[in-house]
Amino acid sequence: MLKLGWVSSFIGLGRCAICQVPKVSSEGTRSLGIDHVVGVHWIYLYETAIEQIPSSIEHLVGLVCLNINDCKSLLGLPSAICNLKSLRLLIGNGCSKVDKLPGEMECLEELDLRGSAMREPLVAMKNLKSLILSVRWGVDRIFGIRKNPDPERWGLVLSSLNRLGSLTILDLSDCNIGEGAIPDDIGCLSSLQELDLRGNNFVSLPSSIRFLSELQTLQLQRCKRLEQLPDLPSSKYVFVDVNDCTSLKRLSDPSKLSEGANVFDFRFSCLNCFRLVEEEGWINRIFAMIMRAAAEVRYPDDRIVCPGSEIPDWFDNRSVGDSIIVEPPLPPQTCSDWVGIALCVVFEDSEHLKHLGYNYFQIRCSWKLYDDTFTVGDLRSQHLLVFYLPNDPYLRDASNSHQLSFEGHYWSNGSANKELKTSSIIKKYGARLVYKRDLEEFNRILKIPMPAVYGYDDEAGPIDSGSGSSVCTREIWKNSAEYREGSCVYIRGNN
Repeated sequence: MLKLGWVSSFIGLGRCAICQVPKVSSEGTRSLGIDHVVGVHWIYLYETAIEQIPSSIEHLVGLVCLNINDCKSLLGLPSAICNLKSLRLLIGNGCSKVDKLPGEMECLEELDLRGSAMREPLVAMKNLKSLILSVRWGVDRIFGIRKNPDPERWGLVLSSLNRLGSLTILDLSDCNIGEGAIPDDIGCLSSLQELDLRGNNFVSLPSSIRFLSELQTLQLQRCKRLEQLPDLPSSKYVFVDVNDCTSLKRLSDPSKLSEGANVFDFRFSCLNCFRLVEEEGWINRIFAMIMRAAAEVRYPDDRIVCPGSEIPDWFDNRSVGDSIIVEPPLPPQTCSDWVGIALCVVFEDSEHLKHLGYNYFQIRCSWKLYDDTFTVGDLRSQHLLVFYLPNDPYLRDASNSHQLSFEGHYWSNGSANKELKTSSIIKKYGARLVYKRDLEEFNRILKIPMPAVYGYDDEAGPIDSGSGSSVCTREIWKNSAEYREGSCVYIRGNN
């Protein structure tokens, strides 16, 4: 008999060579060495050979978490588990023979069923906040969907997502979801913050996604057939990842700007989206990114990374070279209209370094560290990195050199722990000063609210700056001196 001694909150049998879970008695049976079953909060049975869980589990009235990860022999869950009103977390990843839930589990908050054989619709779980699925039988079964007479479409048969109103995380990655298989009522998930649809086969998404008012992250990587995004929620917090969506033609429809649709005010990543680059009006995307980055409340990772080998013409100082040092032209201290600098870099991956044991690389800037980490060999062409530096006290301090340099940093995650710094992957750069009047023009074009600008006071001009004239032209940029030394380019503004 398995003896665990006195246990107050945790039972761990993970990876133990057991085929049967001992029964638990409300009278204090000693089969698990437990007297006070109310105090057991966690049970770990992962990677065991158990075939069933005894119905006496209902006596563990304080149970909060049940982990049955990779219990590949487990045939199902007992209906008694529905009586556990304290159960909040059920982890069933890899339970390949579990094909349904036993009944209503209204108190459950997190459910992981990746790798299960689920064939029946989810039961009511009004408090569920996180749902992770990777269903080999198709997501249509989980949400109670069957084929309509129209073979190209799927229709909703049973009420599905409206029973999951508390859901904040929905992970349906790699579920083989085809066109039309996502229920139209997905927009009723009013609490949803993260929607993961990576690696699926749909061409479009339901228009009701625009009603997900709390949505912060939309993951669509590797959706090779996706052609266009739906209208997105009107929230500046939305981040959309469409990396490797090779059929994607546009992120949003500019013609809907007059209808109040969120056309530009969201962050995104689009590595290897080559068709998108052909169709998209990128300069407006750059303007929108600058608007967000110039705001007082900013996102440190707000930038654009996309395929491209040419610096956009809007950047009025451009140069070619594999080693770049920039000394940005700074306006005089009396210029109250200057709010920051926009920069653009063309870079490429050195794929041959993969064969030398390097796994990852970053583009690093001497003024700003980006946490974008690229896998060596993943980028199939040159890409642009576009970002913005606000007019902060460091830039306004004339005693600083204001030199800006870019480098590629490569490293390995193996035992050798190698690191390599190289500027050879930096091909071109562009820079342009941004003035408050630019933001006003962006506001007119994009219909994005004018931001409260970081480091800027509408009445007094730039914070900590001199109080000179409020009129400043771009002559300071036009009159800037440019000179070269070897392969480095220096640009200096006249003060």
